[in-house]
Amino acid sequence: MPTEPPRGRFLVIEGGDGVGKTTQVAAVAEALSAAGVAVRPTREPGGTELGERIRALLAGDRDIDPAAEALLLLAARAQHCAQVIGPALARGEWVLSDRFDGSFYAYQGYGRGLPLPELEALNKFAAGDIRPDLTILLANGAAGAHRGLDGSDRFERMGAGFQARVEEGYLVLAERHGWEVVDSHGSRSDVTRRILEAIDRRLGAQR
Repeated sequence: MPTEPPRGRFLVIEGGDGVGKTTQVAAVAEALSAAGVAVRPTREPGGTELGERIRALLAGDRDIDPAAEALLLLAARAQHCAQVIGPALARGEWVLSDRFDGSFYAYQGYGRGLPLPELEALNKFAAGDIRPDLTILLANGAAGAHRGLDGSDRFERMGAGFQARVEEGYLVLAERHGWEVVDSHGSRSDVTRRILEAIDRRLGAQR
């Protein structure tokens, strides 16, 4: 009787706007693939057709109520988990996502001021039993001093106060949930090395 493949691992890279998440997701996925790991890179919001449409909607100039914004993000997450993350993990792949629930709490909770208990309950409904095996926070150490912050994104245009609340929220969440915090300063290769070391420290024995 054929045996099912072992469940994959779910890794998330979090951090503020322009800190280098997208670059590092690509670099880490390449490094893990070279090491023989089946990797499925993805992003939030996005990863599915519906998610990408919601991403485009949220990136525009529309004045979206914070609660409506949160519910749109949760709709994208529900589809992402059902269509991409869950099936990939069941196949034994490692899913590597640019943002997940950490961003939701940092931006919608600490940044936008929505109550965290309600956000946590809604996120559990949207994501089901899917939780990251490891979350890595790319820490900049100075709100608003991120690379590539050009104001093209609606969240970027919310100002330094908003970015500072998000940054503080990330640090609180990292301590509360035991995330790996990685310094985002230095060359891209240096940051990639730090992330891979964190992955090896936490999950290396299970590769």
